[in-house]
Amino acid sequence: MKEASGMAAISQNTALPAWVKFAFHTVPLPIMDMALRGLISGLVRRHPELVERMGPYVSTTFLIEPTDLPIQFRLRLNRPASIACQRRPTLCAWDARVAGPIGILVAMVHGALDGDALFFSRDITIEGDTDAILAMRNAIDAAEIDLTCEVANLFGPLSPVAKIATQAAMPVMDRLFGVTASRWKGHAI
Repeated sequence: MKEASGMAAISQNTALPAWVKFAFHTVPLPIMDMALRGLISGLVRRHPELVERMGPYVSTTFLIEPTDLPIQFRLRLNRPASIACQRRPTLCAWDARVAGPIGILVAMVHGALDGDALFFSRDITIEGDTDAILAMRNAIDAAEIDLTCEVANLFGPLSPVAKIATQAAMPVMDRLFGVTASRWKGHAI
């Protein structure tokens, strides 16, 4: 269920601590790229309907820009799906751009916040091919992606332990983000 009330105040409560921003400044881009490529390729493999629902927008290049982090992501869902992490601001070609605080972007992927309400309250910005953005949002909503599971799957045979750890970390992430970014209320394991 998506939260609808109090959207205008969300972006004011999502300031990340300086140490989180510093961490994103210091982690080498190749390491972030490797993790993100694994995350996206696994996500597309486990949720093929995500790509299918994109229809004619599957080759769209999306620029995902967390406004509170020094990085941005270029994403294409066509097979093979690709993602590239870049330092912000980096000029690059894109067809559709979504920008907002990282907590809000994660909460949207989890279905915890309504993208339309966030757009109209100016908590997120969208530019470019809005039909492609709508197709991506609908595909993500239909796939019911749980990022805690997707991140845990990066650990292969240790994924059951990683899932417990990522789910246990969600309350901390929710506090850091200033919004409930987790898919399941109560963070049940």
